[in-house]
Amino acid sequence: RADHSGRAAAFPDCAKYAKTAGDLAKARHAYAEAAEHYEHALACGVAGQYGLVVLHEKAASAYTSLGAPQKVADHLRIAVDHYTATGDDGRLVQAYLDLALSLRRTAQTDGAFDALRRAAELSKASGNDTLLLKSSVQMAQMHAIVENWGEVDVHLQAAQPLLPSAEPSDAVRFHTSRAGLNLAREDLDGWRDDSERAASFARSHGDPSMLALALTNYGIDARRVARFDIASAAFREVIEVGHVHGALYNVTFSQLVYANVLYLMGRLAAARNHILGVLADVHESVTIQGLIAQFGVAISTVLRDETLFARCYVPDVLEDAFATGEPLQYATLAATVAEHHLAEGNEAAAVELLERMMAGLPDEFDDCEALLAVAVCCSQTMVEDARARLEGAAAGPAIAFVSAYRELFDAYATSRFGSREAKLRHAKAAAVLFNGLGIPLLEAEAYELAEQRSRAVVLCEKIGALRLARRLGTPPQRRTRATQLTEREREVVALALRGLPNSAIAHELSLSERTVEAHVAAAYRKLGVRSRGELANVMAAKST
Repeated sequence: RADHSGRAAAFPDCAKYAKTAGDLAKARHAYAEAAEHYEHALACGVAGQYGLVVLHEKAASAYTSLGAPQKVADHLRIAVDHYTATGDDGRLVQAYLDLALSLRRTAQTDGAFDALRRAAELSKASGNDTLLLKSSVQMAQMHAIVENWGEVDVHLQAAQPLLPSAEPSDAVRFHTSRAGLNLAREDLDGWRDDSERAASFARSHGDPSMLALALTNYGIDARRVARFDIASAAFREVIEVGHVHGALYNVTFSQLVYANVLYLMGRLAAARNHILGVLADVHESVTIQGLIAQFGVAISTVLRDETLFARCYVPDVLEDAFATGEPLQYATLAATVAEHHLAEGNEAAAVELLERMMAGLPDEFDDCEALLAVAVCCSQTMVEDARARLEGAAAGPAIAFVSAYRELFDAYATSRFGSREAKLRHAKAAAVLFNGLGIPLLEAEAYELAEQRSRAVVLCEKIGALRLARRLGTPPQRRTRATQLTEREREVVALALRGLPNSAIAHELSLSERTVEAHVAAAYRKLGVRSRGELANVMAAKST
C-alpha cells in the first residue's frame, strides 16, 4: 500500500510539470496514473481508517483533474461517511461542498442540493463564519444554475456581511452568482460589474479553476443577451487557461458554449472545429456529453455533416438527459434533435420527441430556444401551451434575444394556424431583430418565412449554411414534399374528410388523440392548408 501511495503522490507533481511544458496529454496520463495507484493502495487496505479516507480524498482530487465527476463523488461519499462518524465537522463541511460540485456535474441536482443543505446546517451550528460563507455562496451558485433567483438573493444576503474576510474562491462565487441575479433583474451595469470583479479576483490570486468558473459564467450570461463580443472574449480566455493548466471542467464547458456562440454568429466552420477539438478527448460528465450532442447536432444539421452528427450524438445521450428529470439537461437537446429530424424530413419523429419533451416540463419552463421547434410541427394545442410559456419569458428580462425568438415562434405558428398577413408581420419583425443581434442563420430563417427567399439564400451562402434548421431541406425539396403525405397521414386525412372528429379517428386507427392531432397538423403543413374545408378543396384538386 505504501508503495502505491508513494507513487501516486508523485504523479500530480509530474502532471504540473507536464502542464507547464504544454504537454497536456502527458499531464492527463500522470493524473490517470495517480488515480490508478490510489485505487491500488485502497485495495491493499490500511492500518488506520483516517489513512484510508485521505487516500479516498486524494483519489477524488486526481479524478477531478481527469474530469470524471462520478468517480469523484464515489470517493467523497466515503469521506463524508467517515467525517460524519468521527464528528469532524470542519472536514465534513468541505467534503459536502466538494461532493455537491461533483454531483452537479453528473446532473444529480437533488443530491447536490441535499449535500449543500447539510453543509449549511453544520456550518451554522458550528458558528464558523468561514464555513458558513462557503456554504452560502455555493448554495447561491447552485440556485443560480437552475435560475431560482429568489433563493439566490436569500443566500447572497446571508453571505454579504462575511464577504470582507472571504477567501478568493468564495468571493468569485459570490460575485458570479450576484452577476446572474443582476442580469435577471435587468441591471446590465451591475451584471458586468460583478462579472468583471469575479474574474479580477480569480486573476489576481492565480487560481485557474476559479478564473475558468468566473469567465465561463460571464460568457454564458453574455450569450443570453446576445453580447457575442463579451462572450467570445470570455470563452477565449478560458480556453487559453486550458492550454496552460489542462482540461478543467469549465474549460471544456466553455469550448462547447463558444462553439455555439460561433454558430449563432454564422462562423460555422470555426464552430465545427471547436466541437471536433472537444471530441478529441474522453468525457464522462453527463452535462458535457449532452452539450456535445446539443451543439454538435445543430452544427451538423446546417452543414449537412452526417459524420459529425454520428460522432456527437447517440440515442443513449438523450435518454440519459431525460433520465435526470432536469429540463436544463434534456429540453434544448431534445429540441435540437427534433430539428435534425425535421431537416431530414422525418416530421413524425420530431413531433414524437417534442411531445415527450413538453410532457415533462415544469410549469415555469420558458426557454425560447427549446420551445421554438414546437411551433413548426406540433398540434395547435401544444403550440398554444408553448406560446403561453413564452409569455412567461416576456415577463422576465426585456432581452432582444427572447423577443426575436418569440417573433419567429409566432411566425411559424401563424403560418399554420393563423393568417398569411400575421405570418409575414411576425417574420419580418423577427428578421429585423435577428439582424440587429448579429444572428444570420436565424435571420435567414425569418426571411424565408417572410417569403423573401432570395435574402435567405444570400445569407446562407455567405456563412456556408447548406440548409436551415427546422425547415424541410432545400426550397425545391420542400415544394416536392409538400404534396407527399406519409401512409399514416393519408389514413388520417381520409377519415377527416369523412367528417370524423379526432377522437373518432384515434379510435378507428388505435392511436392516441394527441398523435392524431400531430398527423393532422403535419398534413395541414405539407398541404399548406389551415382548415378541413381547405383540406377538402386541396385533396379534391389533387384527385382531378
